[in-house]
Amino acid sequence: MQRLKGFLAGVLVALLAGQPSVLTAEQTFAAPEVTAAASSSAQTASERHFLWRLDSGRGRVYLLGSIHLLDESVYPLPSVIELSFAESDVLVLEAIPDMDPAKVQALVGADGIYTDGSTLQGHMQPEDFQLLSRGLARISMDVSLLQPFKPWFAAILLQVTVLQQMGFQMQYGIDWHFYEQAKRLGKPVEELESMEAQVRLLASLTEEQQSLLLRLTVEQLDQLSTEFTKIVELWRKGDVEGLMKLDEQDTRDYPELGRIEDKLLNDRNRAMVEKITRYAQMGRNTFVVVGAAHLAGEKSIINLLQDKGYVLQQL
Repeated sequence: MQRLKGFLAGVLVALLAGQPSVLTAEQTFAAPEVTAAASSSAQTASERHFLWRLDSGRGRVYLLGSIHLLDESVYPLPSVIELSFAESDVLVLEAIPDMDPAKVQALVGADGIYTDGSTLQGHMQPEDFQLLSRGLARISMDVSLLQPFKPWFAAILLQVTVLQQMGFQMQYGIDWHFYEQAKRLGKPVEELESMEAQVRLLASLTEEQQSLLLRLTVEQLDQLSTEFTKIVELWRKGDVEGLMKLDEQDTRDYPELGRIEDKLLNDRNRAMVEKITRYAQMGRNTFVVVGAAHLAGEKSIINLLQDKGYVLQQL
């Protein structure tokens, strides 16, 4: 579930970049311990990073795993990451996050909001909606705030809102950091997918699958601070195996998550690999930033590239 949450958060971050806040709540959350603890160690060199280098003989591709919401304590980034970006000719993101507000409104309205007069409650099992109401009450949030939204959108609104109130912001996310740098430097920015494609993929989940994502988000609200702290620590260390282990219990408890993961991560990984291999043959250096979840796991981008015969080095 943690790997899926990364994708969910990334979609909303991209949608809300430069946009007015969609959802607010009165409760203020304490920042996780990583915020304070990491501030004195941001410049400490690590043996590994969530960064890989692929040399094809014709071009070089850097693959960097991103966390979409962070705080200022992660900066400055390790020099190997910044230098890899500096020597690259083009930045490639999952989706360019700078959308016209009118397009965002149309996209969310079409795929994330009920337009037929129905509500979230009417599309959920009564026990699941009761769980949602109780979970929101624990964080002083009124369930009526989520009523207009479809379950997939409600899940990420809830997650991102809580993370932002804990001190994590989209402007400190890794993809946004490099997107802003590329704009300042006049470096070309391209995308592996698009915001429209990502949103429509989420909207294509069945109501049962969407409700499962929302239910798990609510069930894990109390652990969100601890879990997100751990994710940031694993990302700092480049600990791919550790990130995978966070998902093991959820997958055992909810087999349907495997089918959701295939659709939201594994199928997309295969499509991304086809584009990344083309970048590797273009005779230039390419800096690719994707959610860290895409670089971890048996069906990750890293493993798929290796299966194609490419040699990758984790830096």
